[in-house]
Amino acid sequence: MAFDGVFAFQGKDHITASQLGRIVEGVAGKGRYVLPTLNQMTAEMQTANKVRVGTGDLVMDGRVVTNETAVDLTVESGTSGYKRNDLVVCRYTKNASTGVENFAAEVVKGTPTTGTAADPEVTEGDISAGSASAVMPLWRIPLDGINAGTPVKLFDAVSPLSTIAAETKKLGDSVSRPLFKTVKYTSPKTDVGSGNVLEYNGTLKNIKGYTPVGIVETNTNHDWSFGLMRATLNGDGTFTCTWMNFNKNTWRGSIGYATVLYIRS
Repeated sequence: MAFDGVFAFQGKDHITASQLGRIVEGVAGKGRYVLPTLNQMTAEMQTANKVRVGTGDLVMDGRVVTNETAVDLTVESGTSGYKRNDLVVCRYTKNASTGVENFAAEVVKGTPTTGTAADPEVTEGDISAGSASAVMPLWRIPLDGINAGTPVKLFDAVSPLSTIAAETKKLGDSVSRPLFKTVKYTSPKTDVGSGNVLEYNGTLKNIKGYTPVGIVETNTNHDWSFGLMRATLNGDGTFTCTWMNFNKNTWRGSIGYATVLYIRS
C-alpha cells in the first residue's frame, strides 16, 4: 500500500511488525543490541548446570524483545579433561503459515575438545531480509571440565539519547577550545654585572584544561648583551631561565621574559 499512515487512526488493526521494525532501525540504526534498561540481560551462573538471564530489552533487526522476568536455562554438564563453549542466545522463529513471530532464550551446546574451545556455529539470519529463523548470541559460557566459568558478554549495548547528547556536547566544548595557549612571564628587575647571570625562577600558572609542555621563546631587555644558558620546566610547577651577561658593563634593571606553551589536556 502506498503512503499508508502507520501511527494514524484507521478504524482497524493495520500496524505490522515489519513496519515497526523498519521504524526502529531507521531511528536507532540497524543491528542487534541490548538497551540500557532493567538489568540489561545479565547472565549469572547459579550452578554448573544453570545460568540465569536477567531482565532487559534488546533490539534484533528492528524487533524489540523484552524480558521482564529472570529466566533460568539448563547447561549440560561438562566432561572431565575437556573444554567447551556454550552460547546463550535469543532465538527468533516465524511460523510460515500464520506469520506469528516468537522469541525465546536458549543455550546452544558447543563441541567438547581437549584443545582450545570454539563457539558453536549458529545461523544468525536477518529478520529484516525475511529470514524465518534467526539467532542473536548474548553470552558465552566457557566450561573447563565439569566447571562452568563466568559468562562472557557478546552483545553491544547502546547508550540512551540523553547520554549521547551529553557526550556530544562535551566533545563539542572540547573541540571549541583552542589546542594551544601561550603565557608570557616577566621577571623582576635586577642588576647583572659582566660575566654574571640573570636567573628567573617562575611559578607556572594553572590553566584549567591545559598542561604546560615547554618554553618556546625567551628574551631580555638587553638581548645584544645577554645569552641564553638554560630554559626548562622543572616538573614541580615552576620553570627556570638563565641568561649570562657577556657585555663588559653592568646592566641595571635587567628583565627576562619567558613564553610557555600550554596544550589542551
